[in-house]
Amino acid sequence: MANSDARIRKFQPDDLKLAQFAISKANLSKLAVANYTASTHWLALSLWVGLSSAFIQYMGWWPADTVLSYLQPFPAFACMALPIIFYIDWHNRPYFEANAEEAIRGADLVDISEYYSRSPSSGFWLLEFGERFIGLLALDASLDSQNTAPAQKSSEKRKKGTSSVATIRHFFVDEPYRPTEIQEDLLKHAIMFAFEGDDKLERIEVVGSSMSTYAEKAYKKLGFRVVKEIKRIGVLRWKVELYSLDRSTWQSTL
Repeated sequence: MANSDARIRKFQPDDLKLAQFAISKANLSKLAVANYTASTHWLALSLWVGLSSAFIQYMGWWPADTVLSYLQPFPAFACMALPIIFYIDWHNRPYFEANAEEAIRGADLVDISEYYSRSPSSGFWLLEFGERFIGLLALDASLDSQNTAPAQKSSEKRKKGTSSVATIRHFFVDEPYRPTEIQEDLLKHAIMFAFEGDDKLERIEVVGSSMSTYAEKAYKKLGFRVVKEIKRIGVLRWKVELYSLDRSTWQSTL
């Protein structure tokens, strides 16, 4: 019988393509969430119904006495939905595509094993259920953990050591497994590893938004707090916020 236990293991060089795919998926899946959230917002729905009603009135497609006439308004509703959906995607897409490109071009993905071995508090972990990959988390506690420059601008920064501030660069769990809250186990594993790895590490930071509600919930449950709003994105101006977890706060929860 195949092993069906969940496990967390360190990244291996053979996992590179899988990790790159998951990181891209993690960023672009937020676009789908943003588009769905905006499309089902009461403002979008109200605009859709209003435009559709006006179009039906103009075309004279309101139902008459026959049963088939009740089908006449449907094309109008379909036609008016398309431009609204197109506008929402057009407005949301640039930010999420830029984020995905920045993540893939990051210095840490050039040589993952080397990059995350420079500090005893850094790590890149894969979450598996049996033989199935279901998530990953990358925590960077190196001296340049706050650097977000692309690879070609960061190749010379390879000093070993631990910073006082670590950054969670990548965090993803596949959607079917999120209701089990297994993402909290993965996050907890990374936090414990980081703080136990080097006493120099004082806090862990991560950028979060409501487009990853499962991650936000895990951050808050394990003691992260919002320290500042970075910016607002998308058609509905969602918040992008910086979360932080201090060593003292983490130790008080143990």
